[in-house]
Formats: sequence, structure tokens, C-alpha cells
Amino acid sequence: MKRTRPRTEDFTVGWISALPLEYAAAKAMLDEEYEGDGHMVQYTLGRIHDHNVVMACLPAGQIGTNAAATTAALMRSRFPALRFSLLVGIGGGVPSKDADIRLGDVVISQPQGGYGGVVQYDLGKTLPGGKHVATGLMNAPSRELLTAVSILRSEQTAGRSNLSQYLSELCQLTEFSRYNNGPDNLFNSLYNHVGETCDECDQAMIIPRAPRISDEPRIHFGTIASGNQVIKDGTTRDRLSAEFGGVLCFEMEAAGLMNQIDCLVIRGICDYSDSHKNKKWQPFAAAAAAACAKEILSSVPSGSREERSSYMDSLRFEQMQSRQETIKNAHVNTCRWLLKRSEYREWLDFNKFDDHKGFLWIKGKPATGKSTIMKFAYTQTVKKMRDKNIISFFFNARGDEMEKSALGMYRSLLWQLLHKLPDLQIVFDALKLVQPMTIEYHRWGLENTQSLLKEAIERLGQRPLVCFVDALDECEEDQVRDMISFFEQLGRVARKSHCQLNVCLSSRHYPHISISAGIELVLEGQADHTQDIEKYINAQLRIQEAQLADTIKKEVLKRSSGIFLWVVLVVQMLNKLIDRGQIHKVRQELLKIPNGLHELLEDILMRGERNMAEMVLCLQWILYAKRPLSCEELYFAILSGIETELESFIELNPKIAKALMKRFILDSSKGLAEETKSTNPTIQFIHESVRDFLLKENILDKIGIHSSSNFSALSHDSLKKCCLAYMRLGGSLDLTEPFPKASSGDARVLRERTIERLPFLQYAVQHVLHHSNASEKYGVSQDAFLEAFPLDIWITLNNLFERYEIRRYTPHASQLYIFADKDLTSLIHVVLQHVPVINVEGERYRWPLLAAIAHKNEDTAKALLEPDPNLNTETATPFPTATEYQDAINHMLNLGEAIATRDFSIQSYAIRQQNWAMLKVLFASKAYANSRGELGREMLLFAATRGNAEMVQILLQNGADIEAKVCGPRLLSLAVQNGHLEIIVQLLLQNGAYLEAKDSSVQETPLCSAARQGYTDIVELLLQNGADTEANDYYAYTPLCLAAQRGHTDIVQMLLQSGAYIESKDSLYQETPLSLAARGGHTDTVQILLQNGAYIESEDSLFQETPLSLAVQNGHTDVVQVLLRYGAKINFMDSILMQVGYTNS
Repeated sequence: MKRTRPRTEDFTVGWISALPLEYAAAKAMLDEEYEGDGHMVQYTLGRIHDHNVVMACLPAGQIGTNAAATTAALMRSRFPALRFSLLVGIGGGVPSKDADIRLGDVVISQPQGGYGGVVQYDLGKTLPGGKHVATGLMNAPSRELLTAVSILRSEQTAGRSNLSQYLSELCQLTEFSRYNNGPDNLFNSLYNHVGETCDECDQAMIIPRAPRISDEPRIHFGTIASGNQVIKDGTTRDRLSAEFGGVLCFEMEAAGLMNQIDCLVIRGICDYSDSHKNKKWQPFAAAAAAACAKEILSSVPSGSREERSSYMDSLRFEQMQSRQETIKNAHVNTCRWLLKRSEYREWLDFNKFDDHKGFLWIKGKPATGKSTIMKFAYTQTVKKMRDKNIISFFFNARGDEMEKSALGMYRSLLWQLLHKLPDLQIVFDALKLVQPMTIEYHRWGLENTQSLLKEAIERLGQRPLVCFVDALDECEEDQVRDMISFFEQLGRVARKSHCQLNVCLSSRHYPHISISAGIELVLEGQADHTQDIEKYINAQLRIQEAQLADTIKKEVLKRSSGIFLWVVLVVQMLNKLIDRGQIHKVRQELLKIPNGLHELLEDILMRGERNMAEMVLCLQWILYAKRPLSCEELYFAILSGIETELESFIELNPKIAKALMKRFILDSSKGLAEETKSTNPTIQFIHESVRDFLLKENILDKIGIHSSSNFSALSHDSLKKCCLAYMRLGGSLDLTEPFPKASSGDARVLRERTIERLPFLQYAVQHVLHHSNASEKYGVSQDAFLEAFPLDIWITLNNLFERYEIRRYTPHASQLYIFADKDLTSLIHVVLQHVPVINVEGERYRWPLLAAIAHKNEDTAKALLEPDPNLNTETATPFPTATEYQDAINHMLNLGEAIATRDFSIQSYAIRQQNWAMLKVLFASKAYANSRGELGREMLLFAATRGNAEMVQILLQNGADIEAKVCGPRLLSLAVQNGHLEIIVQLLLQNGAYLEAKDSSVQETPLCSAARQGYTDIVELLLQNGADTEANDYYAYTPLCLAAQRGHTDIVQMLLQSGAYIESKDSLYQETPLSLAARGGHTDTVQILLQNGAYIESEDSLFQETPLSLAVQNGHTDVVQVLLRYGAKINFMDSILMQVGYTNS
């Protein structure tokens, strides 16, 4: 039964057949066929292995390259997420002494002899003497497809291929049975067919061939010749094959596809391209090709809809758009001036893109309304630029970790981009190659998130993208500096892909971070911004008497100093008096209000002495809560600190309306807190300036509640007490253990009912120890608290709220283990001062240290490994040895038998977790001082290829052996290929890595790889260390060829200065660096090469095309102009092309 088909964007593989017979064989290979779509009846949709495949057949009676090209173009337009296509069907074989091709064999296109796997034999030019030379280059299949071909070859050799099984299943169908085939006779190429069948042909002209042991088809790999005419002559077949260096097969569609989409051609041999053609072998040949295509797909990584959906879900976080939604919309008729500003218009002007590189940076003092302006700009862009893709992120220092970190921004931007353009979700497929982990446990880090965002932008093509990022100052400064550098890198990537990327940033003036190119718009002194403030005052201040209103409004505007928040608060204060009918007090009140935002905030907090304890506790909770609290949570959190009769809370909660809770919080915060507008609203300060004020000023000291010098520690201690009081209240609930399984529906219902009764209980249980740890860290002793802490109640309630069964604790869990598991370093010190025993067993990771390692808790591991100097060493129990820890690791990993130390160590385990900080701690520990020699080449390889320079250095310093002859080539090549910091390359070189090592795929040296990928700093470093500028890859591309081909002008200049040969040629098409740069349209690179003496009339030996010819054919106007300026000669073909095409451009 056909099931409902996935979404259009879930189809990533195209399969094209030319004939109905081939199409039938293709459909028989489907593991599952989906229901069709009335609008797509020309396609068959289904699944092969994990791939969603769309199949199409050329229209009846239409064959050849044009029909194939049209079919591929339509398929790509309907299914934009296609990664590649397979052209699968029958073809005519070309047997030779080098290729024992038989009927029923399969030929797969593969680069060979200077061709990319397919050559168009009927497109070219005739030279004097009648010699025909083909023109037009066919793209080679991608590395992904060629890798699958390599896997197929190796599996065939090892006898592990499923090809026979697939073919056998297909041959059970009558129309594809091998028993329908005729004899396999190869006639002399000079002997032509006689009669209707070969029965009348001279059997003496059959070329004798040794019989095969098996009748299974063989697979051949090499060049396939494609054209619009059928080859039915043995002499012509052999002549064309010789001209192209040995062709394996002739067919009629591939040339129309190779430059349309990444494509692999798979042909079953049904005849020998001679006059003895017959159709008896066509069904079996079609079946063999289809079976081979299915086998190849088994070796190509797939990205299913479910997997991509899971990745998308894991990218998203709860408060992703919370800050943007909470920012109030611009007041009527305000902010519109921005759209008319020259800076804003220039930013969006594509003609001025080279000047500003797509960057606009809006800067202003705190509370001037930058976020409101950014939200206005974003909203207007969405409304008016529907042809653009628009994404945004608004940092929020009052929110949780993801709301105020660069990682949160990258995750949000990536999610939005992939959500808007689902075809880009193909970038997730690469994760399976570099991170073979289950999606449920996938962890997003800066490196992989940036990598995917970069790849997504590379795949945008010419689709424009606009990005708004607000409040950079609410993120850590170091993160912002790295972020700006990364955005500049994205800009370069976008320009190379011909994508218009516009980025609008906003921040305070501090921290001082600059950008290499961009437009800056400063709000201070902007008359338009001042007019916005005036418009707001006129609209919001409710004074009816005209003369008084005019006086008050002018005074407010004059004293605002451009600070929008000051105006908002002052207008609210004055309106309260007006609402009470105290219009006569407005002017007097305004005189009392201080200038300056911080002064105003202090005045607001100091007004009235009523409920000061509530106010301070409210402010403490908003300032220091582990995560933002909901309205209900904050309400009961405050009451937990000021009320003594908490038992009544259980009955009280359902009867209190949320509106009353919000009013209580508004009153307690003196109007400085608000509820966010999001799916799960939380309470936060009305502006980041309020947090700045409370943390930097001595306001709480002035109130006389706490000493400001230790306010943080005392605040955490107060919050801890609130949590403990509420937790004890939860301990009185009638909870029957054992609880249902943590992930079950019953457990979810139990949690929901408990939270409904006691809204603050979950936070209190999950974070009471966090506040205790922070309080200890900042100087308030927790000895008494830990001694009296009701661990049994905590474990019970913690297990209730835990959503994963494996994370629940047993009733016997120790304080030390729990603290290590929760990364509570300061509390660990407290415990060890009294009971210095760390090798307590039990729980998920068995020992506390292993829990710390598993969670990458560096400080916790250090506390466990290094005894506190204040400990009484005479009574302290000795810390466990490295061997004891090794045994625990074996147990934890459930490896059964003990593993030898030389094969697996605690260090190697930390490395495989990419736990660099933890490994550093282990090396610094005395317990591991004698185990450093265990480090092997595999661990160094793992660390180097992940780009952690500090860790590479630590490994080398602690005995890792680079062994240049064995490990060096792989290490240095992989480090360069991954584009890691030049410091890693330098470290490897200093320790003996082989400079001229070649990788196993295309035989690139590190210099070739760096030049190809544009890693300028690494190229410079390799050249300084003596890298060979003439070393080439499998296709004889030198570093100069590779850099010129991709337009890396700086690297081209660097290589030329280092003596690189400017006329080097590749083995594919014998093109010089100048020809390669001209073909790619890299104007600056062409100019540099010409300035350095490149021969302007160089011709490739295969097609005799000059750099000018290549530039003209590919429509690169600027390059043509440069070449003509340097005296390039125009041949007859160039002049024709320039008249019909180049002049039009």
C-alpha cells in the first residue's frame, strides 16, 4: 500500500530514465512507493534505502541531450532540494583489449584520462585536415558520488555487494528475466550486419572470447561518450573511442545532464554500438543498471525527513523570539525617519555593496530606543521586501543562557533560515559524516552551528538574505568580537556565491568593536530621533489644559537627553497624578524628578518605605534566578521568603487569579518588571539598564537591607532559603513511590498536577543547591545548611521532576556524587573538608569524578583530583589512583572484561568526548603524572582535526608521538583540509609532520589544499616552511592552478612571489592558471597573472581555447575587458560569440 508522500523538500535524489523499459526497472527498485500528486503525474515518488527518490522518464519519442536537459531542469524546479541525480538505463558497449565488456555488464561514469566521466562526442570543431576536436566540458560527479563508487568497487572486490540480490529479485519479473536474452556475440568491427537477425551473419566473423566463470554482470568504470546520434557502426565506434582515450560506452542523454546537476551515469550494456544491434538484451541490461544504482545509493549518506525534523527541533529553544516579541512596537509615526536616512538606503543599495559589504551598525547610548528601532526596521523589511529572506535575533541579557549567547544567536538564525528555505536542510546530512551520534543526544556547539550556517549561506545561490541582530552589548564581549569576525567571513562567502547578504547590527557604544567595512549610524544628535521622543510625549502625556501641557512637554523633552526609557518612566509617573485628578501637582512632581536614568531609577526605588522586604526579594529573584521565573513562580518565591505560614499555599494557589499575582509583582518591583510576550511568559526587568543600575550602583546599600559589597552572596543565600522553605512544603505532599517511568505519560501527568498545586516547587527543588553553591563561592558558609539539608526529600522530589529515567538518583545517593553530577564545585569543597573521601560508589557514572568527566565539569574534576590544602592530611583518606579510576571507567562503559591501559585510558576517553578542559585538568593532576606516555597517535589525530591548538600543544608536551613517517601525513593534511588555525599547522610542523604529505583521495599536498580552499594564513605558513610550490594533485593541478581556479587573488600573489611557475598546466584540459581564472570569471586574479607576465594567448592542448575564448564563452564581461586591454587576440569564433552573446551582456 502506498503511503502519503513526504514534503517536496524531502526529496534529495533524482533518477532519470530515457525509455519506458528503463523506467519500469527503476520503479521496481523502490523499497517503498509514495502516493502520487495530481500535479506531478509525470513523476514516481518513493524511497530507496533512506533516500527519498523522484523518478522521471523522458517524454515518449523524445530522446537525446536536449530532452534530458529539459527533464532535469523541470525536475530541479519542482524539487529544489535535490542533491544529485542518477541517469540509469541502457547503452552500447565498447569492448577492447583493455575492457572486456560483455552484454549485461554495467558501465559507470568516472573521471579518467582528462575527462570528467562523460564526453560529448558530436559537439566540437573541425580543424584543417578534417580532424574533429570536441569542445564543451562536462562536469565530473561530486566527491560524494565518487566516494560511493569507490565503496561499490571495494564491496565488489570483497564479495560483500548486494547487487546480485537486487538483480535476482528484478529478474524474477518475466520482462527482465535473463532467460529472454539471446547469444552474446561480438563481431569484427569491419563486418556489417546481414539480414533481419544475426542468424544470417557470418559466424566466422565472431571474435572469440574466453568464457566467464560466472554469468553475473561485471561493472566497469571510466568514460562514457554521449551525443544525439545513435552509433551503429563498429568502425566509427572504435575511432571515436580512440579519439577520447578509450570510451567504455555510448549513449544519448548524459551530455544534457552533467552541467545541469551533480550526476552519475549508470548504463547496462545491451549491444556493442555496431550494426548488429538487437533489443533482446535491453530488459536485462536495464535491470542490471537499476540494481547497480540501488547498490550505489546504499553508500550515499541520506538525510531523512524525520532526521532533519529532529535536528530542527534540537536547534530550536523555548525563548528564541521572546525578546523581540516583548519589545513594544514603535509608537505611531515614529522611527519612520530611518527608512529615509541615506545610511539605511545605501545599506540596501546593491550598487554600493562593494563599499559597505552589506553591513549597517546602529549605535546609541543605553535606553535610547535602539531595540524599538531595530524591531521597526525588521518589521518594515518583512512587509516591503517579500522577495528577500529575513531573519533576526534580539539578544536579551535578562533571559536564559541561549538568549544572551552567540551560540543561541547562531542556533536561532540557522533555524529561521532553514525553516524559511527547507531545501537548505540538506546541510544536516553532513553531520552524519562528522558526528555519527544519535540525534536525540546531539549537542549544538559553536563550531558545528557556525559550520552549518556557513554552508547554508553557500547554498543560497542568488537568493538574497537580510539579517538583523539587536543588542550586541548584551552578549559577552569576547563572543561579540568572534561573532563580528564570523559575520565578515559569511559576507565573503555570500559574495563568492553571488548572494546579497545584508546584516544590520545594533549596540551601545561600548564595547569598542570595529568592522572592516560597513556603515555606522549613531542615534545621538539625530534630529529625527529627538522628534520621535517629542511625538511620544505629545501622544502619551494626558494633560488637557493646553498651556500647561505645552510647558510640561517641552520640559520633559529638554531633560530627556535622548534617553527614551527616562521619558517613558517620567510620563507614567505624571499620568498617575493626572489620573488621580492631581493636575495641580504635575509641575511640582516634574521638578522633583531627577535628570539621568540611574538617578531616576534610584528615586523610584527610594520612594516610600512600604514593603521594602518584598521589593528587595523581588529584585534579588529577577537578578539572580538560575532561569527567568514565570509570574506564578515568582509570586510564590517572594512569599516563601516573607511568609511563615506556608502550609496554606497548597490551598491558596488555585484561588488566586493571575491578574492579582501580576499586580503584586508590579507593586513589589516598583514598576520596573514586566511579563514577556512569549509562549511561556516570564518576568524580567523592563530594560537592561535597570539590571545595570542595580548591579553597579550602591542603591541596595542605601536602602539599608544588605551590604552592597557582598550583595551577590547574601542574595543567593536568601534565594536558597526561599527554595528550601518551599521544598519542605513539597515534602508534605502525599507522593507514592516508586514513581512511574520518567518519560511516561503517567509521570508527566503527576508532574503537571504537582506544579498546579505548588507552582514554585520544581524551581525550588532543581535550583536550591545552585544558590547554596553560589553563596558558598562568594563567601557565605554553607556548613550548617548542608548538615541539616533534607537529602531524602530532595532526592524524592528531584526524581519526580526528572524527565529521563537514567538521570534519577537512588535513595542512597551521596551528597558528593550529586554535587559532582550537578557541577557544584564550592559545595564539594565543603563536603571534602569534613569527609575527604571521593571514591564513593553508586549511581549512573559510579564515581563522582566520572560524573564530572561525563558532564565536562572542569572545576568539579579539579576539586576532586586535587586535595584542598586546608585538609588534615593525617586523617584524610588517600585519593584513588589512576588505575582505580581506570577500572571504574571500564565498569561505567559496560565493557565487560578489563581493557589494557595502553588501548584505553581516562585521557583517551576525555579526548573522544572532545573534553579539552577536562583533559587539561587530568594532566595537571598528580594522580596522572606517570600516565602521560599512554597518549598515542590516534588521540593526537583526533585533537588536531578538531582545531583545538591548546590541546594539540598539551598532547605533544605530554608525550604524544607524531611519528612523521606514519602519522604526520594524515595529521597535517587533515588539519589543513579542515581550515584550522595556522598555530596547529605550526605545531605539527615543529614536531616533525611531513610537509609534502598527500591525502588519499585526490593526492593533494597541504599547500594544494590550503590554496584551493583559500586559507591565506596557512598558505603563508607552509611557504615559510619550504612547501613545494610545484607539487600537484591527481589531476596535476599545482597550488597556483587551484588558487587561480577559485579566485583566491591574495594566495595567487603569494605563490607567484614564492616562485610558482606561472604557465603550469593541469592534466585534465591542459589549462594554465590564466585560463582557469578566466573561465571562472575572477577578474582580480586575471589582472594579477597578467601583471606577472602570464602568456595571454596560451591554448589548452585539448580544445585550443585561449583565456579570451573561455571568458567569452562563459559570459565574464569584466574579464574579457581586462584581456582585451592587455592585447588578447580575437579569433573568428570569439568574434561571433561576442556579437551574439557578449555584446548583449
